[in-house]
Amino acid sequence: MKSFDIGFSFLLKNLIVLKDVLISYYGIFAASSFLLYFLLENTTEANKIYSQMKDDAKKDFLTGLNNVRQFDTLLNKAINEANERNENLSFLFIDVDFFKKVNDTYGHTEGDLVLKQLGDIIKNTCRSFDIVSRNGGEEFSAILLDCPLDRAVKVAERVRNNIEHHGFILSTGQEIKMTVSIGVSSYPEDTLDADKLVEYSDIALYNAKREGRNNVSTKK
Repeated sequence: MKSFDIGFSFLLKNLIVLKDVLISYYGIFAASSFLLYFLLENTTEANKIYSQMKDDAKKDFLTGLNNVRQFDTLLNKAINEANERNENLSFLFIDVDFFKKVNDTYGHTEGDLVLKQLGDIIKNTCRSFDIVSRNGGEEFSAILLDCPLDRAVKVAERVRNNIEHHGFILSTGQEIKMTVSIGVSSYPEDTLDADKLVEYSDIALYNAKREGRNNVSTKK
């Protein structure tokens, strides 16, 4: 009987110890799980923020198009791929005609609305895989992949025509009209050096303006 009492006492004592151990274990496990969940959640959120910041660094804040930094990267990539695949590559340099008058007449906030609408028209007129950028101010560009000169001129004419016939809506509800001048260059038709595409398009843009604006022109 005495041995039974001793055994029971030992078991009871160990059950109490076991209970304390289990309580401590599950407490630590719960706290660790919560901490791990918290860290994972914050890591995921941090990754999302980082990815968003990387994307934002590549986009123009106003239009959502590629900014000039990303444009340089994508142009170099397009040139390399055109050389490797022996494909045509065309470039449109687009400048808004008399845009200063919009800012002077209606203010810069309204001018920003016009630029945003312009960016949408250019992007929606080009093919989905073409590379459209805002290069600064009222200057835009489009890199037309695997596109010869004659087709690039047609795309440029569609862009010009769509902008000319679009009613640009200001915040007041007022509608105004805009036009653009576009310079077109193409590799290898205009130049055997694809690195000169931008330079040749700039010359072509000057020709379009000299011819009276609201025009599409090539280097000639």
